[in-house]
Amino acid sequence: MAVVFLLMAAVLFSSQSDTYFIVYGDEDLPFRLCQQFKRPGETEHFDFCMECLNADPRSVQVDVCGLTSILLGCTISSTKHGRDLSSQLQEIAVNETVKRALSNCESSFAQATQLVQTSSEFFSDRDFSKAWHNLDGARMLGYDGCFSGFGFGRDDAVPPELLRELRRFRDLCQEGATIISDFAGGSRVPCID
Repeated sequence: MAVVFLLMAAVLFSSQSDTYFIVYGDEDLPFRLCQQFKRPGETEHFDFCMECLNADPRSVQVDVCGLTSILLGCTISSTKHGRDLSSQLQEIAVNETVKRALSNCESSFAQATQLVQTSSEFFSDRDFSKAWHNLDGARMLGYDGCFSGFGFGRDDAVPPELLRELRRFRDLCQEGATIISDFAGGSRVPCID
């Protein structure tokens, strides 16, 4: 029994450049996982990841699969927040073009929510390929779909609070998709149920 517990308590975790030996309850795992997504000269991408994982007390008690599930949960919350924010901004917008763009964002986020939820279900079933495809589709639908209403490359046309949520959503999707694609491609040790 003790041997089984010890085997289940340890997971080999590989990233592109480092190899880690992970034990469940490793308090540094969320930091190391998010560190993979840190971009030179900026911290927002890394900060979104850490904010998500630090908000969930389970993050210091789970392996990479558990952290990925938490990230997917944060991504679902982000889509819902983006949808609600788009709706609130639409109610106070004066310009009809902006109202239409915000309505488009609300719809895009609502549809993206469904795709992220489906991705999470596929991830739970360990169907990593379908989980990745749904999450990538959610990113394109939510992020690109919302931006299309404002005109691509027009960050200045998007209300700042919505722009921040769009970036959070995009980053969470990219982080989750990167991890899931590692599972799908076999470069991460499979999840232990």
